[in-house]
Amino acid sequence: MPPVPKGEWQLLMVTMNRKRLQIQSLWRGVVRRPAPKGFTLIEILVAIAIFSVSILGLGVGAVTVMKANKTSYLHTIATNLAQDRLEIMKAMTVGTLTACSTSSCDSPQPTFDGVAFTRKWAVAAGVPAAGFTQITVTVEWTDYAAQTLNVTAVLRQ
Repeated sequence: MPPVPKGEWQLLMVTMNRKRLQIQSLWRGVVRRPAPKGFTLIEILVAIAIFSVSILGLGVGAVTVMKANKTSYLHTIATNLAQDRLEIMKAMTVGTLTACSTSSCDSPQPTFDGVAFTRKWAVAAGVPAAGFTQITVTVEWTDYAAQTLNVTAVLRQ
């Protein structure tokens, strides 16, 4: 066996394994461990934190979109209620138009999806000019906040 250069190898180990000669060389100094496979606990915790924040953001966005959809739906219903009352009043003669400024103008009170709507209307003769009558229908309701919708029409007397 050739001599081992000094400082390069510390030990040559010769063993007999199942009728074969096996030569193992041990590197001088600290034995190197193989590179770790997988993730560390800190990497997993950081990944979970990032994932949690992103899911939370999506959840908040979904709730906001759902609230906006419900508000738009109720606004559409309020617009239809105001237009309905306006069409009824436009079909009447100008002399028979009367105002209603109390919350009991409609009986029964219109309710959709558990939200009660209140309709009020005002009639102003001679507005915006002589020979005209202005009708303003106001619809009020409360969903996430108090809401008010005004629809105005002008009729010729």
